[in-house]
Order: sequence, then C-alpha cells, then structure tokens
Amino acid sequence: MSSIAFFLAFLSLFRTTVRKMSIEGFVRFTSVIFAVFIFLAFWMSFGGIPVNTGSFAVTTIILMAIAVLIKKWKHKTFFPDQKPEFEKKRNRIASWFLVLGTIAGVILGLVFLLTDITVPQYVSIDASVHFLLGKKLLIDEQLQYFSRTIFFPDSPNIHTYPYGTAVITALFMRLTNFWDTLVSYQVFNCLLLGLVNGYGLFVLQKIFRIKRPAIAGLTFLLISLGFFLNLHIMGFTSQLMGLFFFYTFLDIYVSYKWSWWKAVVLGLLASAVLSTYVFWAIFLAAFVTLDQIIFLLGPGREQRRSHVPLIIIMAGTALLLSAHYTYMLVTSTFVQMNSTADGLAYKVLLADILIGLPFLVVYLMRSGKSFPNFKRNGLPLLVASTICTGILGMLFKTGFMQSYPFAKSFPLVIPLIYVASMKGLEIVINDAKRWGKALQWSMIVMIVWIITTPFFIVDSTFNYTHSLPIRFDDLDIQVYYLFFYNGQNFINGNVHPYNIGRSSAQFARNVRQYIPSDISKVSVVATGDHCLWFYTFSDVWTRDIPDQLLLWTPGILDYQAWLKDRSSNYLIILNDDQASSWIRDNDFEWKDYEVIYELDENYLLEYKGGTD
Repeated sequence: MSSIAFFLAFLSLFRTTVRKMSIEGFVRFTSVIFAVFIFLAFWMSFGGIPVNTGSFAVTTIILMAIAVLIKKWKHKTFFPDQKPEFEKKRNRIASWFLVLGTIAGVILGLVFLLTDITVPQYVSIDASVHFLLGKKLLIDEQLQYFSRTIFFPDSPNIHTYPYGTAVITALFMRLTNFWDTLVSYQVFNCLLLGLVNGYGLFVLQKIFRIKRPAIAGLTFLLISLGFFLNLHIMGFTSQLMGLFFFYTFLDIYVSYKWSWWKAVVLGLLASAVLSTYVFWAIFLAAFVTLDQIIFLLGPGREQRRSHVPLIIIMAGTALLLSAHYTYMLVTSTFVQMNSTADGLAYKVLLADILIGLPFLVVYLMRSGKSFPNFKRNGLPLLVASTICTGILGMLFKTGFMQSYPFAKSFPLVIPLIYVASMKGLEIVINDAKRWGKALQWSMIVMIVWIITTPFFIVDSTFNYTHSLPIRFDDLDIQVYYLFFYNGQNFINGNVHPYNIGRSSAQFARNVRQYIPSDISKVSVVATGDHCLWFYTFSDVWTRDIPDQLLLWTPGILDYQAWLKDRSSNYLIILNDDQASSWIRDNDFEWKDYEVIYELDENYLLEYKGGTD
C-alpha cells in the first residue's frame, strides 16, 4: 500500500507542478526529487522516523502542496519552460542522444546481467557493499550511521559511506518488492545505466555541440561502450548515481537564467553529489568558479550583472544541506582511506586520454581563441575537471593522499576529454583546407602512439603499487585501451571473476535457518569476495575468529587459528576454487564433521570435536 501511495503522490506532484514538460525536464524533475529524498532520509533516520515509501509519500504530498502555493504565488512551475541562455532552439542531436542513449544503456545493462540475473556478476566487489547498504536500509528503515546493524568492528567507514545511493536503491527495492532484492538491485542498476548514459550524452552534447551526425555517432559509441558501461560492469552504483546528479547540475546551470530558485536547486543537487560520490563535489565548485570568472572577464563586463549573490546562495544551500555528512566524514577515518589500488588509473590516463590527444589540442586551440568571451561551457568544464584531477594526482604522487580518489576521478574526466576530442575532429573536418596538415599529422601521431607506446612507457608509480608494467605481448587494441576493457571482456564472454554462482547464492539465502539463532558469526571457507556476497545474502558474518572480524576478508580462512579460537563448531564451505585448494592444503578431514545442510558442494558443517 505504501508503494501505491508513493506512486500516486509522485504522479500528483508531477502533474501539478509541470505542464508540457519535455523528456529532459522529467529527468531533471526526478533528479531533484531524488536529491530531496536523500536529504530527508538522513534527518528521518536522525529523528527515528522510518525511511520507507509511506513516509516518502507523505513528504511528496507536502512538496505537492508547496508546489501549488508557489505556482499560484509566482505563476511558475519548478522548471519553467523558458529558452536556454545560449541556444534558441533545441539541439536535435542532443535529444536523440537522450532517447537512444537511455534505451541503449538499459539494453546493454540487461544483456550483461541476463546471463543469470539471480546472481551478482560484477567485476568489482564494490557492488556487494552498495547492495548491502540498500538492503539494510530497506530492512531497518534507518541509515547504517544510526542503526549500526552491520557487524563492523574494524572501522566506522561503512557508516559514513556515501548514503545517497543506499537511499534510492532501498526505495526502488521497496517499490519492486514483488522481486527478489538482488533482482531488484540489478534491474535498478540497468535503469540507472540507461539514465546516466542517455542524459549524460544529452548534457555533454548540449554543452560541446557536435553537429555532424557521423561524429556524433562516433561519440555515442565511445561513451556508451566506454566508461558508463564500465561503471555498470564494475558495479559502481554510487558513481552512476553521482553522475546522474552531476549532469543534472550541469544541465540546469547552463540551461536557465539565474534566479534565487535556480541557486537553491543547484545547491540541493551539489549536496546530492557530495552524499553519493564525495570526490566530484570539488569538480562542481571548480567549474562554477572558473565559469563565473570567464563570465565577468568578458566584453561589456561593466554592464554585466554579477551572479555572486546567487552563487553565494547556491554554495550556502549546498553547505547547509550537506553539513551533517561533511561532519561525519571529517570525524571518521573515511578521509584517511589507505588504499593502494590505483584502479588502473595510470594505464587509463596514459592510453585512453592520449588516443584523441591531437584532436583535443585542436579543440583547445579553437576554444582558447574565444577566451574570455566564451559563452559555451565546454572549455571551463573540461579545464576545471582536468585541473582537479591534476591536483589529486599530485597529492597522490607526493604521498599526501592515497590513490583511491585519484583513480575515481577518471570516469568523469575521460568522457569529457573524449567529447572534446570529437569536437576537435569535427573542427578539422569542417575546415579541411586550414586543418589538412593538422589532420594528417594527427593521424600519424595516433598511429605512432599505438605502435610504439608499449615499448617505452614504464610508469614508476604503477610499478610501485605492485601492478604489472605494460607489455606488448599481452595486449591487443581492445585491452590496451582500457576505456573499453570490461566491455571487451563482456563481449567475449570472459568476465564475472567475482560471480558467486547460483547454487552458492541460493545456499547463502537458505543457510540461516539451519544455524542456531544465537550464533551470528560462522567462518566461511571461500575467497574474500565470495565471503562478502555470502554475508549480503545470509546475514551471517563470515568470520568468528577474534582477529579476523573484517568486513571484507582479504584471505582464505586460517584453519589452525579457527580450530584454536573459534566461537562455535559451525563451519561453512562454499563451492569455490580456493576452497578446494584449502581442503587439500589443510589436510581437512570430512569425518570430523557432520553435514547440517548441503547444496551443490556448498556445505554447512558442525565440528564433532567440541569447543576447545
């Protein structure tokens, strides 16, 4: 009933506040409502109010009443149908990007998951954390920062994890409670991929304005089969959600004239970016700052009306709405993450960015000539994001920051660079006489780069983090350009290294009923990745040895330590390659155990020797 109430309230709000809304207008509207729900979810949890669709329905009705008052008072809707500042009519290519990109993204996501939608198939273990937090919010109706139902003794980081994604994930799970929670989560990921892919392409196309259909089609393939798909395959739901709010911010920023209402909405969206993906909030701040400097330095600046008061309103709104989360971050160990995994950062930086470098130079040369009278926002967006990435890189190289934030910046920066490169290619084609030699040399440089790079690039930092140096004999054109790396593996059917398997997933769902209710921790023999997925399904913590009670268990179970320090006689063995090796290496004796529950070589065992 609460789900029905939420849908009715949402549709009423939509119909009341929006008239003749375009598709992109509906996307903006949905993004803003999501941002409101994320903000409210924190304070509802803080006040002990259940975070469910029923409470959101009440909130939506209140918003609807406020919208009616605003409409009668100002004779306006939330997003008035006004002409954008820098374009007189809609860009048709951008509109096609929105429609086709969304459809293509959903199809790609479903094709990837439909090999078996009942089990997780993501390349990264991060997906299990996003699923876990959403599921816990669904069950507890409280954010983990307040409910603390996840057994997590080693660090408070999980309780300061960007909670925005968990809010929307849990909301979708509740609305689709006729599905299994994992199936619901995976369908949500597909829809999110489609939305970010289509809307992201729409916003970038509006900003960079590629006009040739062939170049636009090439851009579509690069972006759709590139990082957006990679994020989905990796299971980086939080990054996709962060991109959704990020692109909504850009869209509203460049499309509507400044007003107090626009400033407040932008502040709300900036807060949503922070609470879903922390590292990109600084990109928005840098972009707005740089864009406003360009605006104020332009010709006729004496007659220009300063946006500074409205920018202050926007920044103040963002800080006010996210102050609680900022406090949580700075008072926890989240900002001190000690990750050495560079997320393929240097290979991506050296290979993917430099594919289109010659055309990127052309774009910068042409755009730079119009500085500071540059009304389109592509240049300040690209420059701001590149500067921020450079700062993160320097902080990493000098040891002030770990590689994690640096690596996570690329899913935003590289698509921008690719679109700018395609714009540069279009400039070359449109002015062949002027750029003829530049085009020839660009192609030569690209060919030389592809052939020679594997022989002379050796990145010291990449070697330092224990990653293999680039070698010519284990690379092909798809693998080398890691922009398509996961997509290439997906197409070839060589993906899903963390797939726990249908039988193991089903075993995890059923095993709780065979374990005494007073036992919450049972050691699991499996890889650390499978252990974490096991916990998300079973709510049984996967280690009961005092010094190994970690959220993500990096190694296989120490059998001798378990025999000595176990808290119960129960042991679980999953159908896992490393589990088979573990049985051989530890001289495991099946006769010492009683099989309590078994499913396709997944076992719940009870040790007969008694507690030591």
